This record gives sequence, C-alpha cells and structure tokens, in this order.
Amino acid sequence: MLRPVFIACALIAGTTCVARPMVIHQSQILDRPPGSGYYSFGYNVAIDGDWAIFTAGIPSPTTGEAERTWDALLYHRVNGQWTLDRTLWRRVNSNGSLTAQFSSVAMNNGVAAIGSNPTRIFKRSGNTWTEIAHPFTAPPSDPDFVAGDLRWDGNTLLAGQHRCGFPQPQGWGALISRLNVDGTWTPLERLTSGDTGCYQEPIHWAISGNTVVVGTWTNDFEVVTDQMRIFRRSGTTWMPTSAIISEWMSDSLVPAVSSMRLRRCITQSARPGTNQPGSSPYSR
Repeated sequence: MLRPVFIACALIAGTTCVARPMVIHQSQILDRPPGSGYYSFGYNVAIDGDWAIFTAGIPSPTTGEAERTWDALLYHRVNGQWTLDRTLWRRVNSNGSLTAQFSSVAMNNGVAAIGSNPTRIFKRSGNTWTEIAHPFTAPPSDPDFVAGDLRWDGNTLLAGQHRCGFPQPQGWGALISRLNVDGTWTPLERLTSGDTGCYQEPIHWAISGNTVVVGTWTNDFEVVTDQMRIFRRSGTTWMPTSAIISEWMSDSLVPAVSSMRLRRCITQSARPGTNQPGSSPYSR
C-alpha cells in the first residue's frame, strides 16, 4: 500500500550548515492492534530512541457522540521490530459532547509527556515507565491551565496554551520548565502573546535554547495575517522579537526549531480513501 510521506529536516550546527543527502527507508508499518476497534490510530505520535507513543480513540457506544476514550499506547523497538508494550495512559470522558482526545504527546531523554487535561508525565528506568510529578497541574479555570502542544528541548518542556481567556482577557501563550537531575522542576516561566483580542490561533510550537517559534493562523484577516512569531528569553523572561508574515501559512509549512540531528522518525499519513491515519517508522 502506497502512502504519501512528507519529511522536513533541519540541521542546525552553529552558524554553518552543510546540506548532505539523506536516505530514509521504511522499516515497518504499524497498524492498530487486531480486535482493538481503535479509531484514528496514530493520530498523535512521539518517538525517543527505541520507544514510541501512538494515540488512538475508541468510538463511543452512542451514535453521534465524540470518542469518550483515548489511549496512549507505548511501543518498544526490540531487534529491529516495533511491538506494543502496554497502554501508558487512558483518558475517559463521560461527557458525550466532548472528545477525550489527547492534545499532544512528546518524548525525549527517557521522559514522556501526554497532554491529557491534566498533563501526565512518565519517566523511564530500564524498561519501566513511572508517572512523575510536574508543574503543569492547573485546572481549566486557572490562568496557568495548559491544553496545547507539548515540546521538549533537552530536559526543558514547553506546554502551549491555545485558548483565549474569557471573561478575563488572556491571550494564548506557554508555560516552560526544566526537569532537573534530582527529579524537581525549575519554577514556571511564562510566555505571553499579548493577543487578548483572540485574533490569532497558535498551530505549532518549537523551542530551542532561548528561542521559541510559534506558527499562528489568523481569526480575522482585517486585523492580522497568518504569522510565524518568534520569542526570545532573557533570564527567565520571554519577549516577542519579530514576526514573519505570510498571506497563507499552512500548518505543514511551520518550521520546527531543533538542534538535534535526525536519527529515527515516525511519519503519519492518511490511508487512501479513508480518514484513518497510518503510521510508519523510518530509519536513516
């Protein structure tokens, strides 16, 4: 079965980047576990070495309702083959009008973050994953509530806030903290957009060192266009520095800022003629 695959890689090495041919070959196709009944298998994916997370929903038993149950499935690569290790986290929502879908998953350095309202974070020791404490615990009514993208940069985690706050004006933004060696977290750093009018919608986030890049869609072209906004950190304060304006900024064109070289990746692509995404591991 042929599946379209689009891979963009940026290698950042100081001030000089040398482009080299990269050959990536498909190593395995992962489908939903037999008999699982999962819907949207692989809707979100994350990978860290020989470990990966796939999200999948279980259709509601009531026709017309959103998926009430979503699983974060942990996969392990052993002897070149990916196999299901276990369900790392399951989210169940009893409200039939709202989906239980995870907002994001991210993995790095043996730590996995799952956007599950509230966020769940797990740390690996050997082959054992254990849930750990973290600072992103505010409830939906709190200004520090996060329900957006999760992005790692080393041991630093960015948690996006994709919503505007009503009735109190509060633009979208992010919370950022670093996981210390002793398991504690640094105090939360707050990045704010200043978009209290809700004219922009953040689509994708990326973080590298003291730089955060956010691709945004506009909600009102008469006020602002689609932009790629750039923030810089000085001490513990994040400030907007510039914005790259685009008449149309597709979410597939928002560049990721990364200082790590590609070793292994997982791609997502829709199955031809269906809305069921498939997932394929690729290695270089």
